[in-house]
Amino acid sequence: MTLTDSDTSALIDLLQQQHDLIEQQNERIAVLERQLRLLLRQKYQPSSEQLSEDQLALFEPECVPDVQTETLTPEDDDTITATRQKRRGKRTRCDDTLARHRIEYELPESERLCGCGETLVKIGETVTEQYEFIPAQYIVIEQVQHRYGCCACHASSALKTAPKSLQILPKTNAAAGLMYRMYGMPALQDA
Repeated sequence: MTLTDSDTSALIDLLQQQHDLIEQQNERIAVLERQLRLLLRQKYQPSSEQLSEDQLALFEPECVPDVQTETLTPEDDDTITATRQKRRGKRTRCDDTLARHRIEYELPESERLCGCGETLVKIGETVTEQYEFIPAQYIVIEQVQHRYGCCACHASSALKTAPKSLQILPKTNAAAGLMYRMYGMPALQDA
């Protein structure tokens, strides 16, 4: 098969069109990659609150009242030390209008012995609430873990808490029935 001059020029034109199309697509890809980098930088870049000269211009010297400073002598200097406690997140209590089903977990008698030989006594309980769905009704399951401590030695190593059953999804207040209802996961149906 031999190519004529017209076939060769047609192939060259087709090749040039494809080359131009590839160049246009590469330019478009480069533009989109730049836009993506810019958006990601704007979204995930650490923000800082810096004071600009424009903001300082809002407070003209004539508007700011003069404040007289007191000079402190070493006798007047009192040291104030403040400690800040870490705030713990606290989940809100489940709806009080819903019916409640209480499940209690207690330590077996064999585990209620302290290292000093005394019997541990109940000193409190930890209550975890979960929403549960029973067809046509919602209830709250209260899982109560009893805590035990030794009255004789008051050792912190003698504190024990009864273990509770595992949750389908830890750190959530949705029980297995509600998860099945919401997401239709058959594996959760029997849990």
